[in-house]
Amino acid sequence: MSELSFRNDLSNLMRDCDLQQLLDFIGHEYDFEADPHSVLDKAAYYGREEILLHALDHGGNPNGTGELSTPLASVCGRGDLKLAKLLLKRGAEVDLKDKFGRTAMISAVYNGTIAAAKLLADAGASLDGAMEAAVDKLRIAFVKFLIEVGAPIDQVDRYGLTPLLHACSAGKKKGSEIAMLLLQAGADATYVREEDGMSAIKLGYSGYGECSAQVFAELRARGAPEPEWGSQIVQLR
Repeated sequence: MSELSFRNDLSNLMRDCDLQQLLDFIGHEYDFEADPHSVLDKAAYYGREEILLHALDHGGNPNGTGELSTPLASVCGRGDLKLAKLLLKRGAEVDLKDKFGRTAMISAVYNGTIAAAKLLADAGASLDGAMEAAVDKLRIAFVKFLIEVGAPIDQVDRYGLTPLLHACSAGKKKGSEIAMLLLQAGADATYVREEDGMSAIKLGYSGYGECSAQVFAELRARGAPEPEWGSQIVQLR
């Protein structure tokens, strides 16, 4: 059997097999400490508690990066609080990043599992990048939660934009509501992307959907610069 076929068969088996069936497949002397087939990561991904416990009890690393994600990010992305608590108790690093640079907190935000995000925050997880993720997915409940727990609201992302500018770009009902929440929390309305002068008001008019009149009024009240309408509208990304 080729390595690719073995991995595919293992992934299919992990969805609903019991521990004995798994051990019959990978071998009863399988080295969980080295874990060459990422069994622990797959157990976390598929929510297989019995297998995850067995792997941890036999030297499995709760901080492996796996094929796609970390075990903690996998369970938090699904909102599996029981396994998240188990992994944290067994030494999972709360801010460990996967191969794509995402933490368990970012996974929870992207997947809309707010209970997992609260658990991670209570465990001391970093909130860096969380607001950007919440605004990107237009998750209003997450934006409120992140404001409450003191997440940074003016972080500039790799595109040179803040969460407020992203919210204004999204516009329409959800984007406008998020923009108001950020402004009321003290977001910097005066920020302008240096390379092209992109501002909150400019994006509010020229993004994916126009912002509400209330947002424009609040931006102007907080000193947001007016755009030069003769300038070219620059794409966000």
